[in-house]
Amino acid sequence: PAPGPGPGGGLVPRTSSLLPEGMLAFALRRMVEGVGLVIILMGLALLVSFLSYDSRDPSWSTAVPADKAMARNLLGTPGAYASDLFLQSLGYAAYMLPLFLLGWGWRVFRHRPVHNLALRVPLALLAVLVMAMAMVCLANGNAAWGGPAGALLVKPILNLVVVLAGGVSGPLIGFALLVPALFLCLWALDIRLWQVAEFFRSLGRQAARFRNARLTGEDEDTTEATVPPPAPAPRWGGTPAT
Repeated sequence: PAPGPGPGGGLVPRTSSLLPEGMLAFALRRMVEGVGLVIILMGLALLVSFLSYDSRDPSWSTAVPADKAMARNLLGTPGAYASDLFLQSLGYAAYMLPLFLLGWGWRVFRHRPVHNLALRVPLALLAVLVMAMAMVCLANGNAAWGGPAGALLVKPILNLVVVLAGGVSGPLIGFALLVPALFLCLWALDIRLWQVAEFFRSLGRQAARFRNARLTGEDEDTTEATVPPPAPAPRWGGTPAT
């Protein structure tokens, strides 16, 4: 907007905001926290649908008569369809999806932006797929652990290992795949390695502090138990008790 005339003939800039500057900043912060809360609720809803999954519910892979179409999933029919889609495709690796939503939502809620979100989302999907491959190997080829997606993706790797090494234990390959899966998970959540190390160091300090407090409390109880009670005060005109 064009500046208006001031009291002394000078020009005073006009602001176009209808709200005071402090009120606008407050509203923006609450809006960001609301977005983070919505993402957290989405992650919790997806997790609840996974935990309450029932293979007898109507879903993409299960046809149920109309008179018995009552879903046992805690989120009803939508939860039954969503949990069936992810769990039947990715196995136990699907539980990483609500983990990413909860992590991103918490960062947004705490005003810690997720940098390069366009990169974090593909990293998260890649971490889920690698984890699905690891689950299949850890289960010795049981596709239920990693879903058809994990079994399909890990098959060329197993064939290559057989050609090069003549055969390797499936769980060993699974543990080897866990390493890149965990690193991809940390990168997708925008968590640095030093933050992980600091987290474990803080846990160690808390455990040591709790142990020291417990030992100190036991020493005080022992001291109180071993100290004899004070002798009673002598009566008026009498002699002190021995």
